[in-house]
Amino acid sequence: MRGYTIRPFTSYVRDMSGAIDKILLFSQNLSFNQFQADGPERDAILYNFQILGEAVKHVPRSLQSKNKHIPWNSMVALRNDIVHEYYDPDDEIMWEIIQTDLPKNQLDLQKFLIKVES
Repeated sequence: MRGYTIRPFTSYVRDMSGAIDKILLFSQNLSFNQFQADGPERDAILYNFQILGEAVKHVPRSLQSKNKHIPWNSMVALRNDIVHEYYDPDDEIMWEIIQTDLPKNQLDLQKFLIKVES
């Protein structure tokens, strides 16, 4: 059995940032209709939304509550929706998040990471 290593929460924030980068990369050349089609890009986007929401759970609540401009709870809720309603996630909501929210979320996470690491 492999040993379990405890990671600092900042590594999870980096995972969140990496997941956003991948979602934006995989979606950049897609139309909404292409996004709705079952293909490898959609699968990769859904997977990275799951990583994003799961990693939030490792950021201390005290820091989340001091940085309410980052939608921590919404990220977890979207992850839960994708995992538990995998057969019918809301494409319009996810597409809107990709197009309008993720670029700002990415900047906010980068600023947050700089702040907590200094």
